[in-house]
Amino acid sequence: MNRKKIGLLSLINTIGEEFFNKHKDRACFSYGEEEKGLFCFLGFDMSDHTSSGMILSSNIDEWSYYATCYVKKDGTVLLDKCKIPESQKEDD
Repeated sequence: MNRKKIGLLSLINTIGEEFFNKHKDRACFSYGEEEKGLFCFLGFDMSDHTSSGMILSSNIDEWSYYATCYVKKDGTVLLDKCKIPESQKEDD
């Protein structure tokens, strides 16, 4: 499995698969190589943008929910910053 897919699956698991499936139309996944490994971001914009669509932001704090991680070359995942739904926090 490639590192991009490993990162995405790890972030979906962190956010919660049920939450992801319910709100995937509000999700954005991005990735890029960094010194620590492949950086992966999964963010959700839960704002009501009925007229203009989703607004993407590079400022992580503007996302309603998000999870980030680094995937090393050996496939090891290092979870980084996260802001997850309350319902997922209770499951931990």
